[in-house]
Amino acid sequence: MQTNEKVEIIRLATGPQEPINEYRRFAILVLGSFGCIVCSFSYAWNLISGTMQQRYDLTQRDLSTVVTVGLVVQYCVLPYAFLYDYLGPLPISILSTVYFALGTLLLALCFMDKVEGSVVRLCVFNAMMATGCALLDLTSCITVLSHFPTNRGPVTALLKTFTGLGSAIVACLYTGYFDSNAEKHFFFLFSMGIVVGILCIAFIRLPPYHLTQYEERSLSDEVKERRLATKAQYLRQEAPLRRFVLGFIILVVLIIFVPTQSALVSYLKLGKAPKVAFAIVTTVLTLLYLLVAAPLPFLNSSHIPIFNRAYSKRDARGDADSRDSTEPLGLEEAQIRKYHAPGEGQQRGNNAKGLPYDAAAVAETLDDERGAVASAELETEIDYLAPQYQGSFIHNLTTLEIWALWWTMFTVVGAEFVIIFNARFILVALQSAPVSESLSTMLTVLNGVGSAVGRLMMSFFEVWSQKRKAEDRVPITIALFFPTSSIIISIMLFLVLPAAALPLPYIVAALGNGFLAGVAILVTRTIFAKDPAKHYHFCFTASMLASLVFNRFLYGEWYTVQADKQARADKMCYGKKCVMMPVLRQEVRNDA
Repeated sequence: MQTNEKVEIIRLATGPQEPINEYRRFAILVLGSFGCIVCSFSYAWNLISGTMQQRYDLTQRDLSTVVTVGLVVQYCVLPYAFLYDYLGPLPISILSTVYFALGTLLLALCFMDKVEGSVVRLCVFNAMMATGCALLDLTSCITVLSHFPTNRGPVTALLKTFTGLGSAIVACLYTGYFDSNAEKHFFFLFSMGIVVGILCIAFIRLPPYHLTQYEERSLSDEVKERRLATKAQYLRQEAPLRRFVLGFIILVVLIIFVPTQSALVSYLKLGKAPKVAFAIVTTVLTLLYLLVAAPLPFLNSSHIPIFNRAYSKRDARGDADSRDSTEPLGLEEAQIRKYHAPGEGQQRGNNAKGLPYDAAAVAETLDDERGAVASAELETEIDYLAPQYQGSFIHNLTTLEIWALWWTMFTVVGAEFVIIFNARFILVALQSAPVSESLSTMLTVLNGVGSAVGRLMMSFFEVWSQKRKAEDRVPITIALFFPTSSIIISIMLFLVLPAAALPLPYIVAALGNGFLAGVAILVTRTIFAKDPAKHYHFCFTASMLASLVFNRFLYGEWYTVQADKQARADKMCYGKKCVMMPVLRQEVRNDA
């Protein structure tokens, strides 16, 4: 396949550089993880949807309107991505704190009857909270990943798993501490959002080498060169493995404990005391995650006796040096650019992520450079990172690749949102019986845990596929097939399983949702070199449109019409016909 994309090889700066402070770097990771927990609050809708419906006598059309408005506003954050790329995370942190705190406070006042609730007001308040969640996700994920350029998989696993697991953690606290009281629940969210938001405002900053557009225009060439040179240290200095392992151990314990306690509460009809005990244990386990950034010297090591030592890129280069030559280091940072001439018919190399990068052209460039400077070792970004599209976001909008990613997000997310945000009502329809509060809470927990596991799976796939030699890497875009397959399987299971087994397809959908969340951040950060916030949040425009088309109009209207025909006092709809048409429609779309 012919390509006009340029091959850009960036040689890393040499010479001594100040080591990265791992305590500070992992403190930013921990803070970003707690920011992701706050981001997950918008996914805990099932906890209060039943209470909201009963308090305000809402129809399914009204509820889907509240949900959809929140989702549309939440995912319409591309303008904020432009602000992030121009000024950095500080203004986004401020806006996220204000939006989230105000939205949760107003919702709490609604449930206290201090503010009169209506569909319009609930839409506005929920949208404010959801926007705060989305902006905090932007601040946390994009910024933290910049501090770990060679550890995107493990970092995304920790961040995005907490985004998925956060709703499950909140569901546990909801039944334990707050006894399913919505107003106390929202005051808790308000307090946590304020604390995490203020900490993000104070401490979340980009690393020196990541220049904002404002800095690129305002800083002198000397300052920019000095800051860009620090990227070499971020690429060469490997983050201590022990801290990552500690974080994963805590995550795995939470992933096992939270659904187990939820199942016990739901099926054994446990009382208040066990619920409080479970909530306390969940709180302690979550706070233990702070140890990942603890100033303990023994954690600043990658040596773990039960594991074989990882074969790092530095080890690989050292072996190559011993076989090849004894060339000393000594080149300053430079860029080598080569353009493909139209009509040459050069083929894409079978490189990382299937990018349009000509392996022969790169090899020729490197050979020429070695011949020109025989006294220096050539160390480039490709030794650490796969080749990337070098175009700006505006340029990439004219390419097929970004629109293929957008279409996948649109088709899969539409089905996922219908299942996740309407789980209570779908189960009522399929089992033709009401859903208890404990079962509703368990569904929220299953969604959180399934989403967390899906995000872990995607992150491990990134590590497995990208921590290889450039010529052996597996295209990361292959990961897009998993969430598509999972949602197809989930819908099929919803249609054929008996009522007692209906949580199973919900788990499958949650796995796909979590995997897709990992795809959105990892694929965009891996294949696009510039404007990371814009590329990441462009995918969310697909989520925004999908929630409007499929959740509000396809599902919401159909369910309400069927419920009106039954004319039940609780405005519920019983029977598969209540959800059959929208579910089958989404099955056909994903198969296509």
